[in-house]
Amino acid sequence: MAAGLCTATLVLASCGDDGGRRYAVPDRVCGVEINADTLAPLLPDGKEITERQFDVGSERFSCTLSVDSDFSLSVKGDLLTVDADPFKSADRSMRLGGDSRPSPSALERGALIRDSLAVAVKPCRYEDSAWKYAVLAELAGSNQSPEDSAERGLALSRFADDFVPAAVQAQGCA
Repeated sequence: MAAGLCTATLVLASCGDDGGRRYAVPDRVCGVEINADTLAPLLPDGKEITERQFDVGSERFSCTLSVDSDFSLSVKGDLLTVDADPFKSADRSMRLGGDSRPSPSALERGALIRDSLAVAVKPCRYEDSAWKYAVLAELAGSNQSPEDSAERGLALSRFADDFVPAAVQAQGCA
């Protein structure tokens, strides 16, 4: 195992070989407690789920979830200065189809939800100064869930609505 990389195989629940989901949906992502019901729609059927957490510093987090070794979800968070604009990032801008400005979404202002991507930015206070925290959740892999893109966007919005406030608090940014 490489330094700074942690892999955990989460609880398995299996009987027979009839397909479907045979693993327990985790109630933590990147070390942040969540409602597993908001994560479940984003994960495909399979036998085993694995989370990999990457050591990216104390003010950031990064992890991936894979189902049966197929990359399914990436979640990243980063503490930003007040004047930083995460929507201008070339990497994120390409994934957003060239839309480099946030637009209103089901989550709230300061978030952008697309077919397989959610970016949310929350203002917060960190060490007695004004900051903002950006969270990126991205679906990937050959078996995206839900299959319908509108349902996927709604499921991502629900996940972000649950995950983002908990992640911001867990990072010490209130």
